[in-house]
Amino acid sequence: MNYTYSRGLRSSRAIERLCRLDASYYRFFVGDDVPDHSVIAHFRQCHAERMKGVFPQGAGAVPAAGLIWLGLGPLNGIKAQANAALDANRTASTIGEQIDLVLAEAEEQATGRHKRGRKPQEPGPSVGPDTEANTKYPQSSILQTRRVWVQGYNAQAVVTTGQIILAADVTTEANDVHQLTGMLDWAQSNVEAVLGEEAVPGAAVAEAGYWSEANADS
Repeated sequence: MNYTYSRGLRSSRAIERLCRLDASYYRFFVGDDVPDHSVIAHFRQCHAERMKGVFPQGAGAVPAAGLIWLGLGPLNGIKAQANAALDANRTASTIGEQIDLVLAEAEEQATGRHKRGRKPQEPGPSVGPDTEANTKYPQSSILQTRRVWVQGYNAQAVVTTGQIILAADVTTEANDVHQLTGMLDWAQSNVEAVLGEEAVPGAAVAEAGYWSEANADS
């Protein structure tokens, strides 16, 4: 999965499709045991922390090839679509109402009597990131891209100008402001682990979404 992520491929459905069709790389490793996209997504959720450790391990072979130049380190983030729909979000009160409805319907079928009372209303179309959770992937969040709202994650990466990944992470925070310091510190830590404590990255560049006075002073 780290290979697919490093090539800009994040979708578990797209990875499953390549495992079925791409004989040049994916089929070579999976053979006839093609994983379902839900298995791929579940694997990422369960082993996200371990996957982070693969990047510095892989970077260990890069310095000898002369591929790491620390003069400039770009940082960027992208809103990645999760394998979940926006309309699968529910508030806690809505979930409670639906549970009551299910139990009431079960009682009707058991007794043959109609349960009195008004059925709960479906949740409205409003987007409320602080009050809603996705019933399929509660770890994901409602994020706004430049064009639309998506149910997903905010993927972050620090790279070199030679496109060597120094640090990568996934968060559900919509704002990039709080990601700048942590990502640069992590990139520094990975560089030191590979090249030694004397290795110091040079300048870092990031788009306007990372700007704050606190980040400028740090």
